[in-house]
Amino acid sequence: MTDAIRKLQNRAAEIVQRVEAIRSMTREEGSEEQKTDATELDALTAESAEVSKKLDRENEIEEQVRSLKGKLSISEPKPAAPAIHVRSRGLAMPAEYRHWEEAGVSREGVDRIGHYLRALAHGETRAAIATNGATEEPNSHGELSPTYDGKGSELVFPDFYRGVLGLLNYASVAYQVCMTMSTSSNRITIPRSDDNVEAQYYLENCEIEPVEIKTTGIQVNVEKIGARAQVSNELIDDAFAPVANLVATKFAYAFARKIDKSWLEGDAAAGVVGLLTAATESVTVGTKLTADNVVEAVSKLNPNAVNPVWVMSPAGMAMLQGLAAGAIGSDITKPTQMTIFGSPVYRCLSLPAGTLGLYGDFRQACVVVNRSNGLTINASRERAIEYDQTVYVGTQRFGVATMGPSYVVKLTK
Repeated sequence: MTDAIRKLQNRAAEIVQRVEAIRSMTREEGSEEQKTDATELDALTAESAEVSKKLDRENEIEEQVRSLKGKLSISEPKPAAPAIHVRSRGLAMPAEYRHWEEAGVSREGVDRIGHYLRALAHGETRAAIATNGATEEPNSHGELSPTYDGKGSELVFPDFYRGVLGLLNYASVAYQVCMTMSTSSNRITIPRSDDNVEAQYYLENCEIEPVEIKTTGIQVNVEKIGARAQVSNELIDDAFAPVANLVATKFAYAFARKIDKSWLEGDAAAGVVGLLTAATESVTVGTKLTADNVVEAVSKLNPNAVNPVWVMSPAGMAMLQGLAAGAIGSDITKPTQMTIFGSPVYRCLSLPAGTLGLYGDFRQACVVVNRSNGLTINASRERAIEYDQTVYVGTQRFGVATMGPSYVVKLTK
C-alpha cells in the first residue's frame, strides 16, 4: 500500500465519520444549524466523490504494477559471472557486499538485513519490520505477504530473499543448468510435449494445416527443506554485514547441496526420482576418458537437444583435464574456458562415486521449482546459550523433477 492510498483512505474514513455524525443530529426545521449542516454535507459529498475518484485511480495503478511485477520471472538461471569491481561513494565495494550487489541488493539493504537478523535474535523483529514497511512489499508474483506465517516463523523481506537466491544461482549446479521456475503454491503442474512442430509456407486463401500436439503434465511437489546456522552473539551485536553474509551463505549452500543431491540421486521421502535413476543411456569409461567416449556420448543424446552441456564430477574433471593435456601438448598453463566440442563444462560435487559425468540438455530434462514467498527464518538465543550463540533456522520450499531423461547420457566407470 502506497502513502497516497493510505492518506486517501484515512480521509475517506474521516468523511464517513463526519457525515454519519451530522446525519445523526436532530435539528429544528429551518434553523441556522440545519442550514450549516446542509452546507457542510454538500461540501463533504463533493469531497467524497473526489476522494473516491482519486482512490480508484491509485488502486488501478497499484494493481497494474502488481500485475507487471507478476510477469517478471527469475526462472532463467544466470550464467556464472566473473567477480566485478563495484564502487560506492568513491571507494571499492568491500568483498562482503559484492555477491549482494550482483543479486540486486544495495549496501544499505545488506545493513538492513543485518539489523533484521539482530532484531530477530533479540525478539524485536515484528515491531522493527512493522515500522519499516516490510509488510507492504510484494513478492515476485505481486502479492502482499505478512512478515510471519501462521506458525510464527518470520517470512524474510525481498532483499534477503534475493540475496539467498542469488547465492543459490552460483552454488547449485542444478540452478545453473536446469530449467528453473517460481510459484506461490506448494504444487505446480508443468505441461510438456516432445513432439516436433514445423512451420510451413502457405499460399493466399489457403489453409494452414493444423498440428496436433500431444502433451503430458509433470506434477512437481514443492517440499519444505531447512537449514540451521549458529552465530556468535558478539558478532551479531558488533557487525551487521558479516552476519547477513554468514547466515545467507550458510542457508544458500545448505539448500544448494540438498537440491543438487535430490536432482541427481532423488529423495524417497520427498517423492523425487533422481536423474541418475531415470536416465537410461550411458557410456562406460575405462581407466581414462578418451575421445571415443565423448563421441559415443554425443551420438546417444536425444537429437532434439538444443543446448547440451557437460556436468562432471571431480574425478571426471581430472580425466577430462588429462585428455585435454594430451591433446594440446605439454603447455597446460594457458587460461582456457573448459569446453568439450564447444559445450560448457560444469564441475559438480554431488555426483556419486561411479558416475564421472553427465552430458545433455538439462533444461529439457529437469526442472527446479522454488516457492516465491516460502523463505522463512527463526532464531533462538536459548538453543546454544552455553556457546553464547544464536541459532538461526531457515526453511524454504523447493521441488525437483525429471521431465525428459532421454535428453541426458551418463558417463560411468
